Amino acid sequence: MLIDVVREALDAEGWSYEVVAERGACVLSVSGRSTLYRCIAAADEGLEQVAVLVVAPQRVPEATRVAVCEYLMRVNFGLRIGSFDLDFSDGEFRFRTAVDMEGGLLAPRMVQTMLGYALATMDVYHDGVLRVAFGGAGVEAALAEARTVLAEETAAADRDEGGDEPAVDIDAIIAELEQDRE
Repeated sequence: MLIDVVREALDAEGWSYEVVAERGACVLSVSGRSTLYRCIAAADEGLEQVAVLVVAPQRVPEATRVAVCEYLMRVNFGLRIGSFDLDFSDGEFRFRTAVDMEGGLLAPRMVQTMLGYALATMDVYHDGVLRVAFGGAGVEAALAEARTVLAEETAAADRDEGGDEPAVDIDAIIAELEQDRE
């Protein structure tokens, strides 16, 4: 069962979590840079899908939801995996990633990677949401600041791994393809 693999992945990392059996989910809390996130790893056995959600505890005020939505859509446009969601009815924002396992096998490492990626992505962009929602920051300024943090962390990780090869620059590839079409 997929939920068993999810639990195996969490257990292997030493995470404390609550099982919500009727939902096929494991729920845990994880500390980020500036807040405590609620994480949900859910397995839909019938659809053969696994989803990981990282939910911020803050709610975006109604007056700033459109600006925060713009910020999150600009972030989403640059992401290869997963996306941010904003619930316009209550202001909840979260990061979501999922995989359809139909015809495949789920490995604990896949769940760990999904959770790690979702947490890291939320943590990089979370404070920008708060700056736009509560601090009056402009969307582009908040996004530039988040991308600076991301670039610094990526460079530090590359140095730690000793990697000489740069990551694939998807934006450069898209720009080249668009030029070819013109």
